[in-house]
Amino acid sequence: MAVAGTIGLSLVIAQPAHADPGAWGNIDNRLPAVWPVKIAEFGVGGSHRCSTRNAGSFTCREYWLPSGKSDSDIRGFFFDTDGFQVENVSRYYVSSYGWVPGDVWFKIEDYHEVRCTVVGGAPYCQVDIV
Repeated sequence: MAVAGTIGLSLVIAQPAHADPGAWGNIDNRLPAVWPVKIAEFGVGGSHRCSTRNAGSFTCREYWLPSGKSDSDIRGFFFDTDGFQVENVSRYYVSSYGWVPGDVWFKIEDYHEVRCTVVGGAPYCQVDIV
């Protein structure tokens, strides 16, 4: 007796538990290198403590974001950025909030995309909902 059948295969790509790429916060650093940008993942058991201007304090993992790069360039497409800060400046402007002291973290939400550029001679970070 002959048995005919079909074998189906599925390919599953391993992704983080929060792997809806559209839901992640993203940062694009277009500031000159004189104003370094750091990005962070909050609440992931990192060895640092990130105190934010707008949402309290979190354990965090910090990463340098070079000028001309986005978080996807340095950490890959499935990286969720939860916050950022601009260093070596007295303050920077966040479009959805206002002035934030330099070297102070700013928390972003899922579905937020941030692009930091220079406007009027100062760091300006535009926050958009995507």
